Amino acid sequence: ELITRLTNDVTQIKSFVYGMMRILIKAPLTCIGAMVLIIVKTQEYAFILGVLIVFSAIWVCLNVFIGYPRYGAVQEKLDKLNSKIREFLIGIRIVKAFSAEKKENEEFVEVSKALGMANVKALRVAAIFMPLVNFTVNMGIVVILLMSNIKGKAEVGSLMATINYMIQILFALSMVSNIVNRSVRATSSANRVKEVLECTICQKDSVNPIPLKRIESLEFNKVSFTYPTSTVETLKGISFSLKKGESLAIIGPTGSGKSTLINLIPRFYDTTDGKVLINCNSINNFAMDNLRGKIRVVTQRPILFSGTIRENLKMAKESASEEELKEALEKAGALNFVNALPQGLDTVLGQRGVNLSGGQKQRLSIARSLCGGCEVLILDDATSALDSFTEAKVLNNLLALPLMLIIVTQRISTARRADNILVLDEGSCVGYDKHTALLSNCSVYKELYSSQIGGN
Repeated sequence: ELITRLTNDVTQIKSFVYGMMRILIKAPLTCIGAMVLIIVKTQEYAFILGVLIVFSAIWVCLNVFIGYPRYGAVQEKLDKLNSKIREFLIGIRIVKAFSAEKKENEEFVEVSKALGMANVKALRVAAIFMPLVNFTVNMGIVVILLMSNIKGKAEVGSLMATINYMIQILFALSMVSNIVNRSVRATSSANRVKEVLECTICQKDSVNPIPLKRIESLEFNKVSFTYPTSTVETLKGISFSLKKGESLAIIGPTGSGKSTLINLIPRFYDTTDGKVLINCNSINNFAMDNLRGKIRVVTQRPILFSGTIRENLKMAKESASEEELKEALEKAGALNFVNALPQGLDTVLGQRGVNLSGGQKQRLSIARSLCGGCEVLILDDATSALDSFTEAKVLNNLLALPLMLIIVTQRISTARRADNILVLDEGSCVGYDKHTALLSNCSVYKELYSSQIGGN
């Protein structure tokens, strides 16, 4: 929907502004000038002119009143079509795997037909009211000719001048009607773009931010969080602390709030209750660019941008040297496979790194995070595509670095490498200790251990 608003809707506005601004000035001036001349030169036809203008105004207003919601519906249907296309292209392998091409095709045809019908309804309005404006003006010319014939005293020159003025009004009103028709569509698009531009930013910078030079400690103090569209708490009274050089693993069943918790650290969301503290200060007291410049998040589905590997690695630090890039790749366990590529660091990646495997993309994303000299590294299941040997090597490298390492994982074998483990269940902290202690005092952790490792 956002893509449609930023492309198709903006194009509609641009088309109206570029194509209609000149006519928007010319048409009204022509129309007004012709009306003034009719009133001055042939006052006996002023009444006909007044009736003509009233009816034309009625048709134009009805065009706006009926057409506006219909053009809004067209843009909404276009949103759905674009969304369907995007969904299909992203999941094309799944569609093929389930032999669901016919079903997807039927759904696409249905959405396309809905867009077509919406367009027909919108264009039908213009097809009705624009000819009505022309018909009204032409009827005015016919009435003038009839009146002059009945009176039998009209001068040919005066009559021809009046008819010429009426024709000028006809052309002007036709242009005005066309402008109004285009403006209805442009206004609908403008309102949709306006909604995006007027979206309020939930996370606001402090008026007097505290400079953050380095991160020495991180603390969650009775933090709770509820998504704006929900009434159920996703996190409930979470508390833990972490110091520089320490590591924390966050583990728990699916839907326990692990990813939500880590999204609070770089302020992708703000807490609804409690505080997230860095160096004993609320993270709300720091400028967001300053805060996020020291925190890196690597997700399970890493995003790599079109361009070379070098360009992707330099996102965090444009001035990174060749040695820094290779050092980051080495720590992320990616140097060997990058060196094996024909063009090395200058290998061009496809969209979203389509020409790399899942494990390679994850390692490059970790390397990219290390290039900027981050102080808090958050791995959100970011080693899930790695084999056990490679994962162990990468984690050992990261644990040796002087930074805070937070690992969100589903694997007990990964979690037990951290200094401490936070166990979540249904948004609550049900365990916070080391691996051995949790096995004896946390039933949820014990169940996870038994399901993965086996034994009592």
